[in-house]
Amino acid sequence: MGFDVMQLVVSAPPADPAHAELLAREHYAFCPDNVEQGVGSLEDYVPLVMGHEWYFWWD
Repeated sequence: MGFDVMQLVVSAPPADPAHAELLAREHYAFCPDNVEQGVGSLEDYVPLVMGHEWYFWWD
């Protein structure tokens, strides 16, 4: 964890795309910069929450 960044290592990320979409919406509520200034759309963000590392960052 840094001043404006948080990295998490996830041992059991969601494998189901529907669950991953719900989780991506929660990530967006917590840190909209991941989508708005990162990948550009929630649809493009969904595959990232299915990975084993999650990053959150704020300006």
